[in-house]
Amino acid sequence: MKRYLARARDWAYLLVTAKPADARHYWTMRLDREQGARQFPVPVSTARELTAMLGPQDRAVVFGSAGSVAALVAAGCDVTHVESDPGRAYGAEYLLAPGMRARLTSLVIDRGHVQGRQQYAHAFIDLAAGTRLVVVAGRSRSKVSECVAEHAHPGTRLVVVRGDRSKYRQLRDGLASAGKKCRIDRGPAADGSSVRTSALVVQL
Repeated sequence: MKRYLARARDWAYLLVTAKPADARHYWTMRLDREQGARQFPVPVSTARELTAMLGPQDRAVVFGSAGSVAALVAAGCDVTHVESDPGRAYGAEYLLAPGMRARLTSLVIDRGHVQGRQQYAHAFIDLAAGTRLVVVAGRSRSKVSECVAEHAHPGTRLVVVRGDRSKYRQLRDGLASAGKKCRIDRGPAADGSSVRTSALVVQL
């Protein structure tokens, strides 16, 4: 019964609350999971905003989130993908068409020990120059986000994905206290994974 009630709430949200264009995009990706795997795990409106802000001369850095890698490369910018697992790094590359793989640089850092976790969290320091967008997912999202906020050049956009509301609020409050403009976007997921998802968007 709970499952049917949840589905009913999802349907009501898509039909009444979500924008028609966002609902259509969600259903398209939901029905085409292969294409959905190449999309941002963020609300549809946020995905459109991120795609529109990037040009061929821009660079993005992605911590985790293989779908974000594919979406950013498809948008035409260069992407550095920071991962702790070689298999997931290969999976992100596998999602790309062969002709697009030249735009991807993979950086694999083992987080199985203290030094590795520190290196992973601080990997952005050497990547800050020329980076316009940073997408962060995974268990180290808080430490990575704090490093990005400290070292990013003015105008960089930080997007934190795959977190729950309490983690988003905690991160938002910490970054806002440092003078950063933050918002939490909500809506149907651009990758078709969820009727209602959210992302923390920070202007640095």
